[in-house]
Amino acid sequence: MKIMSENQSMPSKIIVFGGAGFIGTHLIRALHGSGENDIVCIDRADPRERLDGVTYMKADVRNLDGFSTHGPIARIYDLAALCVIPKYQDHEYYDVNVNGAISVTGFAERHGVVDVVFVSSMATYGTGEDRKSEQTPQTPENAYGWSKLIAERVYLSWLQRDTNRKLVICRPAVIFGHGEGGNFTRLAKLVKWGLFVFPGRKDTKKACYYVKHLVDDLNFAANWGERLAIFNACYDHVYTIENIVRAFEEAGVGKLRTLLMPETILIIAAHLLQPFNLLGLEIHPDRIRKLTNSTNLKPAWLRAHDRVRTDELTSAIVDWKVETDGRMN
Repeated sequence: MKIMSENQSMPSKIIVFGGAGFIGTHLIRALHGSGENDIVCIDRADPRERLDGVTYMKADVRNLDGFSTHGPIARIYDLAALCVIPKYQDHEYYDVNVNGAISVTGFAERHGVVDVVFVSSMATYGTGEDRKSEQTPQTPENAYGWSKLIAERVYLSWLQRDTNRKLVICRPAVIFGHGEGGNFTRLAKLVKWGLFVFPGRKDTKKACYYVKHLVDDLNFAANWGERLAIFNACYDHVYTIENIVRAFEEAGVGKLRTLLMPETILIIAAHLLQPFNLLGLEIHPDRIRKLTNSTNLKPAWLRAHDRVRTDELTSAIVDWKVETDGRMN
């Protein structure tokens, strides 16, 4: 379904900030496949792929004062962010994520855009065993989570300044799929190697979601018609680390042996192996700690709108495997 401009009878432009990234690439591919033919990808990085009918432009989301596009804009998707933890200094998360939100809302005001989709993060809730719905108080535990929470407030302030505006805020769980290059990609490598070591526990809860499911839900929420929609993007089933590892096995990625070792020993080993990260090991003590901290989300908004997906993790991994010819990259 094409997106229509508020003031035009003809379809108009869709802007995707951060469109060259993992989620942005899948989003633009889906929009393009649905028949949208006036899509603008704005990113400071080069796109991972170029599609006919998509305009690719370079800009820094923190400073859009001199940036402009021609024609009416129907919708903005803001996916631009620093999100890898651990990697950056604390001030860098605030610089990009908060200043980016201020800059994009300013761009929207200057161009009269009244429809925005903002991708936030489950990091705004913090970690814990209890299940967190969209109504759960947000208590971030790191600079990334705080920067995303502040960015949400920037967008809510933008919404309140004009009753004609619409806003979607999505708080995704761990998103996986082709091009992710993060936790699930590293896990796929370990499954292929045939060994996974659990750091102290196997029952850590880890909310997760396939990137194609996320893109579908972003567009569903944007087209639903509510002035404000806030939703957690995750499966309804509560998966543990052990469940996720077994799902990779069930999907035919590989057969593996598992070991349970004390967290302290693995953290010490991670410290010792850090010099070898240049070889692609990507081992970090904070990543070990993250495997023992539960992130347990509840997709209450999706459930209320009959969009909930319950037990689709294995089939999603199979789809990822087929799409990448088994490379799981």
